[in-house]
This record gives sequence, structure tokens and C-alpha cells, in this order.
Amino acid sequence: MKKQLLAVSLGLAVLATPYSFAQQYVDNSFIELNKLKYGMDLVAVGSINVNVSEKLTLKPDTAEFSIKYTTEGTTPSEASDRNTTNMKAFTSYLQQLGVKQQDLTTISYKNYEQTSPKPLTKTDAQQYQTLLTVNVTIPSNKFYDVVKVLEQQGISNLDKVKDTDNVYSFVISEIANSYDTTKQQAEKKYQTIAGQLKTKDITQLAIEKYNNKEADQPTKEVKTYYVENTIKIRAYKFDDLGKIIAKAQELKMNVNNDFRYSVSDETKNKAIAELESKLLTKLQDKAKRSLSSGDYQLGAPQNLNISNSDGGGIYPRNYYAESDAMINTMNMKSAAGAQVDIQPPSEFEIMVNMNGNFDILKKAYKAN
Repeated sequence: MKKQLLAVSLGLAVLATPYSFAQQYVDNSFIELNKLKYGMDLVAVGSINVNVSEKLTLKPDTAEFSIKYTTEGTTPSEASDRNTTNMKAFTSYLQQLGVKQQDLTTISYKNYEQTSPKPLTKTDAQQYQTLLTVNVTIPSNKFYDVVKVLEQQGISNLDKVKDTDNVYSFVISEIANSYDTTKQQAEKKYQTIAGQLKTKDITQLAIEKYNNKEADQPTKEVKTYYVENTIKIRAYKFDDLGKIIAKAQELKMNVNNDFRYSVSDETKNKAIAELESKLLTKLQDKAKRSLSSGDYQLGAPQNLNISNSDGGGIYPRNYYAESDAMINTMNMKSAAGAQVDIQPPSEFEIMVNMNGNFDILKKAYKAN
């Protein structure tokens, strides 16, 4: 008899797989959890997912905008030192107003150079220049003979005249202290060239253009070095915006018309926390209305999620505009002359969403 019982026990052990043990454990855990949550009279038979939204209107308390400062110098270090000195003075002033270092962000820093012509010296007397454009017909086998003659007279350019056969042009340029002198020098050089070309059997010369004028001031190419530094400022005191702009103008900085108004995270989170209980009530009411029968009841939430979206901020109507015919009385003018609108909006809207899963309960039937 004992042997038979042992054999039956072993047979049951073989039939009881790991999966069946795990499933039995889960089922037992679910039953125990259900008892803890709802007692013996109710049992969870499913779940329902619902979502509600609420628009939250707040007053903006944060402004973000950028300031660009460009300095120049005869050397890269001179341009950089000027930029650093005034930028330090500006940020020090901001800190006196209560703007923290963490609310200042460098968003762009560039250095570059530009080359431009500069007068060498100022002459005591105005100089004059005569320009003669001369056309000459050159046989193919005489081309380099002409080049040699022109080079002897300091002329290095010989250009083909379009749509002609073997016709080229060159320019005689003479500078002197009077109209008559420069004209005489140009004429003399022309006669010298014509005489030398005649010895080469080249005689077809014609003056195409004549110009006698005041000579341009002699120049040289000069490099100028620039440093461009752009910082973003986050301010929480709107009364200080005018002061910040005025200080930037004093230091010859450009205030960009890119003001963005929003609500600080602290203000936003506090308002959302105060709204949560209202949203939860709305969520529960919506879930109850969704139950298909009076036999079912709404249980506890399995999970709740809350999120919000605000569109990233509010910009003034003339964002990045150079001018606006409807500028209000609070506008300030930037160093570059663009209109800067510092009129904050009166409202800031946030859409708050709550999502949750709730147990669906039904009365448990008891055996008689």
C-alpha cells in the first residue's frame, strides 16, 4: 500500500511542470492582492484606460533674449581683449540686478578678419591722371615684338579686342601734379611707343579712349580683426528689462529682437500639483461613465501619468522684425536701430494631461 502511494506521488510530481507551479503562484498572488485591496466581496475582472486634459492659464514670469557684441582691433588679441572687458562689465551689472550666472549662456562666439583698402598718406597737392586706351593691329608673327616694346614702357597688359582680327588694346597711364603735365607725359609715351612699333613695320594704331581726371588716393590693403560674442539672458524680473537694454546700449551692444516669454518650472510645477486632484476626480468620473453595466464598479488606479505641453514659449508679434508701425509705448530701441518689443503677454497657456488605468470590479459570488 505504501509503495502504491509513493508511485502516485511521484507521478503527480512529474506532471507538475515549472510553468504550472509559476502560474499557480501568480494566481495565488493575484487572489491575495485582490483580497487586500477589495476584501472578499469584490474581484477585479479587468481594467480600463482613460485620459483627460485641462487648460491651465498662468501669468508669464520668465523672459529670454540674446545680446550680440562685436568688437574690432588691429590684431586678434586687441579685438578679443575689448570684447572680454566690456562683456565682463555687462555680466557684472546683470549680477547686480540679481541675474544668476546659470541664467547666462554663450550661444555663439566667432572671430574673423576683413581686408579693406586704406589711404597710404594724404598728399599736399592733388594729383591728376591721364589714361589712353590704344588699339593696335598686330600680325601674328609680330605679337611678341609688340609685347617687348610695351614692357620697356612699363605696360604689361595687352588684351584682344572682341570680334576683331588681330586687333589688341593696351592702356597708357600717367600721373602728374597738373592736367597739362600728365597729358603731355601720356602723349610723349604714346609717340615713343608708336615710333618703336613703326621700326617693326606696325603702323596701325588708334586712340580708342582718352581720360584726364583727378587721380585716386593711393591705398594699401589693411586687415581688421573682429570678435562677435552672443549671449542668451534669462530674466525673471520684467521691471529690469529696460535697465538691461539701456546698459547694453551704453556698452555699444546689439539687443536682438528675439524675446521669448514663458513660465518658470517652479511656477509651472506648483500650478500642476494644485491641479492634480481635480484631474484625478475628472479621470475617475470619466472612467465610471465608461463602465458598460451597473454590475461593474470602478476600482483603484493601477497607474497614473501626468504630462504637460506649452508650445515652447510666446514671442512678441514683431519677433525679429526691423520695424513695426504698431509699436507700443514700452518698446525700447536696440543699438542697431531695430525695434525691441519688451511688452510681455498677459497669459501663458499650458495643456495638462492625465492618463490612468483603473481596475474594473464585480461582486464575487459566494457558494451556498
